[in-house]
Amino acid sequence: MTEKLDVVIRKDENYTLYMDFYTDENDDNKKKPCVMWIHGGAWCVKELTRKYIPQEFKKWVDAGYMVASCEYRLSQEAIWPAQIEDCRYSFKYLQDNADELGIDKDNIFIWGESAGGHLTAFLANDGEAAGACIWYPPVYFKDIPAGTVEAEWIELLVGSPDYNSEENRQKISPLFTVNRNTCPCLIMHGDVDELVNISQSEMLVELMEKNDVDVTFVTVPEQGHGFFKGEKYYDLILQWMNDRIV
Repeated sequence: MTEKLDVVIRKDENYTLYMDFYTDENDDNKKKPCVMWIHGGAWCVKELTRKYIPQEFKKWVDAGYMVASCEYRLSQEAIWPAQIEDCRYSFKYLQDNADELGIDKDNIFIWGESAGGHLTAFLANDGEAAGACIWYPPVYFKDIPAGTVEAEWIELLVGSPDYNSEENRQKISPLFTVNRNTCPCLIMHGDVDELVNISQSEMLVELMEKNDVDVTFVTVPEQGHGFFKGEKYYDLILQWMNDRIV
């Protein structure tokens, strides 16, 4: 596997965006489908960066995909919507530079976990990706109790103590942006997740079904918040993506 790390995709006087690329060592110059990974970490955990990826990604590289791990400004660096703006920019970078990168621009998938799943859901609703794998996402922020760590995260994200206002709630909740053009989605959630309750994914699935979105929901038994264990789940995801390559 060949790694091309710390690639600058955007730079201005305020910040720099990077991306890491992983591909087959034996590049045959054939355009590859691509998976763009979006890391989690409550939008603010400095230790969880674009370097924080599932080790199973080698399976995708071996299957002929390119993996691109993106980043976004953390909430202590910039308030919402900077995070989704950076992810949209990263996705557009892959589209605009597909020929140079050796990517099949019609087959760019997105995949994210936790806060990254939240951002992936927004991108999925933009309707431009070939598909989205969304892991245990918070999608609807309603009545967050004051004084909790969740309240601290959301207040930091919106930059206001009024995080429970309807305006703030709607602007950061991807549940409100689901539409009939939402791309195909594979949503996965552990049934004993104590940080992001599985009901969050259930709400997202229900609304996608009402909008006739191609959505598959996988409940992972006895799984809490975090990367799934067991090859079968990664085999399932890879097959799901393979089935949606155009």
